[in-house]
Amino acid sequence: MLLGGIASAQTPELPSAGITPGSPFFFLDRFFENIGTFFTFGDAKKAQRFVALAEERLSETKVLAERGDNNAELASDLYEEQFAKAKERAERSGNENALARVTEATSKHFTVLEEVIERVPEQAKASMQRALENSKQGQISALRALSGVNPERGVEAGANAAKEIAQQARMQASERKIEALEQKLQHFEGVFNSFANAPQGRVDVESKFSERMTEIVSELDEAGDEAKGTGISVQAGLVKRVKDKVIDSQLSSLRELMKENPEKAVEIFANAAEGRLNAAKRDTEERNGEATEESLEDYNKYAEFGQQISIMAEGIRTGDVTVEELVEKATSHHIQVLEDVRQKLPVRAQQEFQRAVDNASRVQEQRPASPDSMQQPFMRQPLQTEPQTPGMPEQTTGKKP
Repeated sequence: MLLGGIASAQTPELPSAGITPGSPFFFLDRFFENIGTFFTFGDAKKAQRFVALAEERLSETKVLAERGDNNAELASDLYEEQFAKAKERAERSGNENALARVTEATSKHFTVLEEVIERVPEQAKASMQRALENSKQGQISALRALSGVNPERGVEAGANAAKEIAQQARMQASERKIEALEQKLQHFEGVFNSFANAPQGRVDVESKFSERMTEIVSELDEAGDEAKGTGISVQAGLVKRVKDKVIDSQLSSLRELMKENPEKAVEIFANAAEGRLNAAKRDTEERNGEATEESLEDYNKYAEFGQQISIMAEGIRTGDVTVEELVEKATSHHIQVLEDVRQKLPVRAQQEFQRAVDNASRVQEQRPASPDSMQQPFMRQPLQTEPQTPGMPEQTTGKKP
């Protein structure tokens, strides 16, 4: 059974496969590799070495699968072995470059393994699926370790990985691949949890985290829209729950950032809120009432937070203006976008739209939606799945750490 055409434009570049399992010279190739590994000293360098060898085994897996060669399964097992060694050495070293190398390489590996799994004979799928799952867990573990060694770099690497997974989830949703989409969401959860608590009040890290979450929310929103568009409403709901928790974590981070750098916090808040309004505007133009309602619901979370930060920052100046004035300026622009949304507003979204208008007005007037709202801080929540009834997809829920 041949692998068929894997689009080279989408397949990450790998090193040359070289001598593959099944060749009479393969044992010599392995012999010289082992000598090279023996003379590679230090855990960090050995980790880099094992990543390179893992990628060579992965390249061999792909080539053999394309040929329909049963040795593809052996190559996959050898990849798994080398990758496990790379992860172990990287974590043992505590070296951020080695940990980053493992986390960055795995994103490339997932794409190749997923493409191979779809096309190999049934008997070979189990071992390759195991290699894929172990690589995912390895990425999550390495990200957690990297976030502990260098929180800022951990957030950057984690956000890059999460964004890529969200983009892949969008593709799976557009192709109505339900099981693959659910697997992507579970993988997203694991990756997100590995770095979400990295900031811990560090100003630069909180800033980077909250800023990157704006991008990820946008990617998840598009994945959810694709799921709605292809009629897989249960999975669209799963995407929404994941997105909601990411927004909650972003707002928690912004609250921390407000304490030390209110100007930056307002800037990120304004951009994030505007992004949700622009999504609502796009949804109205597409006559998508359900998506419009959800985008406005997202905006309202930011607007309610805007009411809080405007009051929290009362009297604080940044240069020639106060923080309240910065919030008011941003909200004035939001109100203009809301007017654009109003022009083609679907009936279904009218209630959420009115909430958005009311919330924006409260931000300008510096008054909270309720007297208790200032006493309810946003929590940075991990994403977790709780099993439901057999046969049903897992529901994403947030729990306080």
